[in-house]
Amino acid sequence: MLGKILRSGNFKKLPGLFWLALKHPLFIIPTLRATRLTMTIAQREYGNKHVGNTPENAFRHALWSFLIAKNCLKWKNNIPKAARWTALITDKHEIVAPNPPLERSMDEHNNSIGIALFQRSSSWEIDSVVNYLKTKTNTAKKIENPPGVNFFKDDLVYISQK
Repeated sequence: MLGKILRSGNFKKLPGLFWLALKHPLFIIPTLRATRLTMTIAQREYGNKHVGNTPENAFRHALWSFLIAKNCLKWKNNIPKAARWTALITDKHEIVAPNPPLERSMDEHNNSIGIALFQRSSSWEIDSVVNYLKTKTNTAKKIENPPGVNFFKDDLVYISQK
């Protein structure tokens, strides 16, 4: 995330991210670990296909959200708090590293799929989550405008295939 911020030159958004981190210091390390693990798994499972607005990118966003929440649960044994933090940090990521509206809608939707999965299945092991999300990736729905995201409540969404 920091690399994307630096490349975009959107430094005005950094203080908000800093204050969010200060308010929730126990969640910073688990979030960073989840981010690293997500990238490792996405690269292992899909190579570079997870880069862009592809079904594999939808997988990565949902997995990232799930893993942030799961890792934070280890620090603070409270599912609602872990889910709230995950929503806050993933939403902040979309603000700090902005995308065009359709891409942002796609990312936010797929993040919410991961959070909802965590709330239903917080005890799942990582392999189970990866397998489940790979299945969801195979049935991901293509979207063409932001309001279209709302029609796919339980599905991962994407914009284009590589």
